[in-house]
Amino acid sequence: MFISRLWLAFLGVILLNGLWFTTACAQSGSSYYDQYTAQGKYRFFGQIHDHFEVTQYLKGATIRIRSEYGGELVLQADEQGEFETTLDFGVNYVVFFEDSGYVTKYLAVELQDAEEKYLDPNCTPYPIRVSMLEDVDGVDYHLFENPVGSIVLDPDNRCFDWVIGMSEKDYSRLIRTVRKKSSR
Repeated sequence: MFISRLWLAFLGVILLNGLWFTTACAQSGSSYYDQYTAQGKYRFFGQIHDHFEVTQYLKGATIRIRSEYGGELVLQADEQGEFETTLDFGVNYVVFFEDSGYVTKYLAVELQDAEEKYLDPNCTPYPIRVSMLEDVDGVDYHLFENPVGSIVLDPDNRCFDWVIGMSEKDYSRLIRTVRKKSSR
Protein backbone atom coordinates (compact mmCIF):
# COMPACT_ATOMS: atom_id res chain seq x y z
CA MET A 1 0.00 0.00 0.00
CA PHE A 2 1.42 3.39 -0.97
CA ILE A 3 1.36 6.17 1.57
CA SER A 4 -0.07 9.16 -0.23
CA ARG A 5 2.35 12.04 -0.65
CA LEU A 6 -0.59 14.40 -0.12
CA TRP A 7 -1.34 12.72 3.24
CA LEU A 8 2.33 12.95 4.21
CA ALA A 9 2.36 16.64 3.25
CA PHE A 10 -0.71 17.16 5.45
CA LEU A 11 0.94 15.47 8.43
CA GLY A 12 4.39 16.94 7.85
CA VAL A 13 6.02 14.06 9.71
CA ILE A 14 4.90 10.47 10.10
CA LEU A 15 6.30 7.48 12.01
CA LEU A 16 6.18 4.16 10.19
CA ASN A 17 7.67 1.15 11.93
CA GLY A 18 10.33 3.15 13.68
CA LEU A 19 11.35 5.17 10.63
CA TRP A 20 10.34 8.82 10.53
CA PHE A 21 9.62 10.15 7.09
CA THR A 22 9.36 13.90 6.65
CA THR A 23 7.98 15.64 3.64
CA ALA A 24 10.14 17.69 1.34
CA CYS A 25 8.98 19.85 -1.51
CA ALA A 26 11.11 20.85 -4.48
CA GLN A 27 10.71 24.00 -6.49
CA SER A 28 10.36 23.87 -10.25
CA GLY A 29 13.79 23.71 -11.86
CA SER A 30 15.27 22.88 -8.48
CA SER A 31 18.92 22.12 -7.97
CA TYR A 32 17.87 18.69 -6.64
CA TYR A 33 16.70 17.70 -10.11
CA ASP A 34 19.88 18.99 -11.72
CA GLN A 35 22.20 17.56 -9.06
CA TYR A 36 20.61 14.12 -8.60
CA THR A 37 17.71 13.07 -10.85
CA ALA A 38 19.27 14.25 -14.11
CA GLN A 39 22.43 12.35 -13.11
CA GLY A 40 20.53 9.09 -12.47
CA LYS A 41 21.05 9.30 -8.70
CA TYR A 42 18.82 9.01 -5.63
CA ARG A 43 19.82 11.02 -2.56
CA PHE A 44 19.61 8.67 0.44
CA PHE A 45 19.98 10.62 3.67
CA GLY A 46 18.70 10.93 7.19
CA GLN A 47 19.41 10.59 10.88
CA ILE A 48 19.61 7.66 13.30
CA HIS A 49 18.70 7.87 17.00
CA ASP A 50 17.53 5.88 20.04
CA HIS A 51 13.81 5.07 19.86
CA PHE A 52 12.96 6.26 23.36
CA GLU A 53 15.49 9.09 23.58
CA VAL A 54 15.02 10.87 20.24
CA THR A 55 17.75 13.41 21.02
CA GLN A 56 20.23 10.59 21.69
CA TYR A 57 21.79 10.41 18.24
CA LEU A 58 23.74 7.26 17.47
CA LYS A 59 27.13 8.67 16.54
CA GLY A 60 29.13 6.06 14.68
CA ALA A 61 26.13 3.83 13.90
CA THR A 62 26.72 1.76 10.79
CA ILE A 63 24.61 2.10 7.66
CA ARG A 64 25.41 -0.86 5.39
CA ILE A 65 24.09 -0.59 1.82
CA ARG A 66 24.16 -3.69 -0.38
CA SER A 67 23.32 -3.61 -4.07
CA GLU A 68 21.60 -6.45 -5.86
CA TYR A 69 24.87 -6.94 -7.76
CA GLY A 70 26.83 -7.73 -4.61
CA GLY A 71 28.53 -4.39 -4.00
CA GLU A 72 28.50 -2.96 -0.51
CA LEU A 73 28.92 0.57 0.81
CA VAL A 74 29.41 1.18 4.54
CA LEU A 75 28.69 4.57 6.09
CA GLN A 76 29.11 5.79 9.67
CA ALA A 77 26.67 8.25 11.19
CA ASP A 78 28.25 11.55 12.23
CA GLU A 79 28.00 13.21 15.68
CA GLN A 80 24.39 14.20 15.00
CA GLY A 81 23.53 10.68 13.80
CA GLU A 82 23.31 11.94 10.22
CA PHE A 83 24.24 10.01 7.08
CA GLU A 84 24.08 10.69 3.37
CA THR A 85 25.03 9.07 0.07
CA THR A 86 23.69 8.67 -3.44
CA LEU A 87 22.35 5.48 -4.98
CA ASP A 88 22.22 4.69 -8.69
CA PHE A 89 18.93 4.43 -10.55
CA GLY A 90 18.27 1.02 -12.11
CA VAL A 91 19.58 -0.94 -9.10
CA ASN A 92 17.86 -2.39 -6.02
CA TYR A 93 19.46 -2.05 -2.59
CA VAL A 94 19.02 -3.38 0.94
CA VAL A 95 20.04 -0.95 3.69
CA PHE A 96 20.91 -2.17 7.19
CA PHE A 97 20.99 0.16 10.21
CA GLU A 98 23.24 -1.24 12.96
CA ASP A 99 24.70 -0.12 16.26
CA SER A 100 26.07 -1.92 19.31
CA GLY A 101 23.32 -2.71 21.83
CA TYR A 102 20.53 -2.12 19.31
CA VAL A 103 18.47 -4.40 17.08
CA THR A 104 19.41 -4.19 13.40
CA LYS A 105 16.70 -2.81 11.11
CA TYR A 106 16.70 -2.93 7.36
CA LEU A 107 14.74 -1.59 4.46
CA ALA A 108 14.63 -2.12 0.72
CA VAL A 109 15.37 0.68 -1.73
CA GLU A 110 13.91 -0.39 -5.06
CA LEU A 111 15.32 1.83 -7.79
CA GLN A 112 15.19 -0.68 -10.65
CA ASP A 113 12.42 1.31 -12.39
CA ALA A 114 13.78 4.75 -11.60
CA GLU A 115 14.70 6.74 -14.68
CA GLU A 116 14.76 10.47 -15.20
CA LYS A 117 12.03 10.28 -17.86
CA TYR A 118 9.61 8.62 -15.38
CA LEU A 119 10.09 11.16 -12.59
CA ASP A 120 8.31 14.43 -12.03
CA PRO A 121 10.95 17.22 -12.07
CA ASN A 122 9.62 18.35 -8.66
CA CYS A 123 10.10 14.93 -7.05
CA THR A 124 12.36 15.09 -4.00
CA PRO A 125 13.10 12.13 -1.68
CA TYR A 126 12.31 12.36 2.00
CA PRO A 127 14.96 12.38 4.72
CA ILE A 128 14.74 9.30 6.93
CA ARG A 129 14.86 9.35 10.74
CA VAL A 130 15.68 5.87 11.92
CA SER A 131 14.70 5.09 15.51
CA MET A 132 16.63 2.14 16.88
CA LEU A 133 15.37 -0.21 19.59
CA GLU A 134 17.59 -1.37 22.40
CA ASP A 135 18.38 -5.11 22.17
CA VAL A 136 16.71 -6.37 25.36
CA ASP A 137 16.95 -9.98 26.58
CA GLY A 138 13.69 -11.90 26.41
CA VAL A 139 12.15 -9.84 23.59
CA ASP A 140 11.19 -11.53 20.32
CA TYR A 141 12.40 -9.31 17.48
CA HIS A 142 11.20 -11.61 14.67
CA LEU A 143 9.43 -8.63 13.05
CA PHE A 144 12.85 -7.35 12.02
CA GLU A 145 13.61 -10.49 10.03
CA ASN A 146 11.83 -8.69 7.18
CA PRO A 147 12.34 -5.16 5.92
CA VAL A 148 10.56 -2.49 7.95
CA GLY A 149 9.56 -0.98 4.62
CA SER A 150 10.57 -0.15 1.09
CA ILE A 151 11.33 2.96 -0.90
CA VAL A 152 9.81 2.55 -4.36
CA LEU A 153 8.98 4.58 -7.44
CA ASP A 154 5.23 5.27 -7.49
CA PRO A 155 4.35 5.50 -11.19
CA ASP A 156 1.06 7.31 -10.51
CA ASN A 157 2.75 10.16 -8.63
CA ARG A 158 5.97 9.93 -10.65
CA CYS A 159 7.95 10.19 -7.42
CA PHE A 160 9.38 8.00 -4.66
CA ASP A 161 7.08 6.69 -1.97
CA TRP A 162 7.05 4.28 0.98
CA VAL A 163 5.58 0.83 1.36
CA ILE A 164 5.12 -0.32 4.95
CA GLY A 165 6.79 -3.63 5.82
CA MET A 166 4.86 -4.53 9.00
CA SER A 167 1.63 -3.54 10.66
CA GLU A 168 1.52 -0.63 13.07
CA LYS A 169 -0.27 -2.93 15.53
CA ASP A 170 2.62 -5.43 15.54
CA TYR A 171 5.20 -2.66 15.82
CA SER A 172 3.33 -0.98 18.70
CA ARG A 173 3.12 -4.31 20.53
CA LEU A 174 6.88 -4.75 20.15
CA ILE A 175 7.54 -1.23 21.47
CA ARG A 176 5.39 -1.89 24.56
CA THR A 177 7.25 -5.16 25.21
CA VAL A 178 10.68 -3.52 24.89
CA ARG A 179 9.63 -0.68 27.18
CA LYS A 180 8.29 -3.12 29.77
CA LYS A 181 11.42 -5.33 29.77
CA SER A 182 14.02 -2.57 29.53
CA SER A 183 14.96 0.07 32.06
CA ARG A 184 13.11 2.78 30.11
